[in-house]
Amino acid sequence: MHPPALRGILAATDLTEGADPVIRGAAALATLTGAELHVVHALELYTLPYLDLQASRQMFDGWIEAAAEALNDQIRRAVPPHITPASSELMLDSPHRAILRRARDVASELIVLGPHRLETLTAGILGTTADRVVRTAEVPCLILREPLALPLRRVVVPIDLSEPARGALDRAIRWAQAFAAPAAAIGLPAVELRVIHIIPRLARVEGTGPSRAVVGPQLSAEVTQALARCGAASHLELREEVLWGDDPAEEIVRYACEEQA
Repeated sequence: MHPPALRGILAATDLTEGADPVIRGAAALATLTGAELHVVHALELYTLPYLDLQASRQMFDGWIEAAAEALNDQIRRAVPPHITPASSELMLDSPHRAILRRARDVASELIVLGPHRLETLTAGILGTTADRVVRTAEVPCLILREPLALPLRRVVVPIDLSEPARGALDRAIRWAQAFAAPAAAIGLPAVELRVIHIIPRLARVEGTGPSRAVVGPQLSAEVTQALARCGAASHLELREEVLWGDDPAEEIVRYACEEQA
């Protein structure tokens, strides 16, 4: 399967070195899909009550100049030489509003961003900006904490059997094939797709929740229907698993790490 045709990919950066994988990942996907690469940084200005208008204006000008220079430096550092971004924009707005507005302005079909929270303080938790963007964006979002490894070899898709989860499963199937290594090149299935459903462990303790015997057939049916919708190729290796977990989010992360997804 050929990579999906995308018109534009928007990479959102906070200008830290931690956002370099976001820029590099977006650039790699733009290369594979033929999409235009757009980069955005949002600068939220605030006033200090003890400064007069002229001093505030000078301070704002200094912030804007420093941010613009840092954005250019990051693009030179993180974007491969053979790629020229279609645009790099510094927007004066709250981060989540700026990202969503810029995505609409450039007709982006994918937003790539980082978790935007210091791991040393709250590891594994999305920051406010990433959370708001993911919840309200009109296009798919990709959160990158680490460099994106291409081609894909193993993809984990957690689903809760809801309607939104069907869309995520369809997208995962199409992208897993599109961004996989050619089967002939490695002599193995091009990509492994693990579709998992987490049952809260509390349900087993109380004895009133679903069981593997109930959820398993439902999960298999969802996967079968998704494969029919997507026309999946035969070289896709699929595994379905129903797992118990105290916290579904933690169980998903644990599983993905252990399986080296």
